[in-house]
Amino acid sequence: MTILTPEQQARETTDDLMNAAGWSVQPRDRANLGASHAQRLRQAILKKAFEGRLVDQDPDDEPASALLARVKAQPGA
Repeated sequence: MTILTPEQQARETTDDLMNAAGWSVQPRDRANLGASHAQRLRQAILKKAFEGRLVDQDPDDEPASALLARVKAQPGA
């Protein structure tokens, strides 16, 4: 088991999101992006992911409010 620093975990998560969205930044290309640009790109991707705009949404998914209500209704919640 490998323990990742928060920065390594964020980079790995961002890479996974970029790959899922069909965007690919190879390690050799990352150096060309520059640290500032790469950081802005990561933030933009994470923002889209948290807004639910990174990939197409499934209209059959239950709303978050319904999920939260189910969780709150569980014993010990």
